[in-house]
Amino acid sequence: MKKTIEIKIYSDFIYLAYVRRFVESIGREEVWDNDVIEQVVISVDEAVTNVMEHAYECKQGCPVKISFVIEADKFSVYIVDRGKSFDFRRVLIDDIEKKLEERLRRGRGTLIMKKFMDTLEYSVNEGEGNVLKMVKHL
Repeated sequence: MKKTIEIKIYSDFIYLAYVRRFVESIGREEVWDNDVIEQVVISVDEAVTNVMEHAYECKQGCPVKISFVIEADKFSVYIVDRGKSFDFRRVLIDDIEKKLEERLRRGRGTLIMKKFMDTLEYSVNEGEGNVLKMVKHL
């Protein structure tokens, strides 16, 4: 059975804690392994943080729509914003070791998402905005 849950927040960092708790509650309700819950929570947190920091340039009050699709074998997250887009293809998973070695404090969020989630797709859709789709196979 497929379930879809959609929440809408505004770009304000105070909402990140609510989003984290919401995602964690989905994982607990669906009886996911603790490691899976942690990986999904971190990935969603990083993605929403990136929207707030980069797409909206820390401007408060901008809309962020997050849709969660729960299926027996996978969990999909869609994060939609109307901020600045970016070239998602430039971020390579191979760079994670280099960034960690260099001890860079910034720029690891997308790499972490790629490591924890099974699929990451980013698109800019006319009329809808920027869409990040993340999938975790269960």
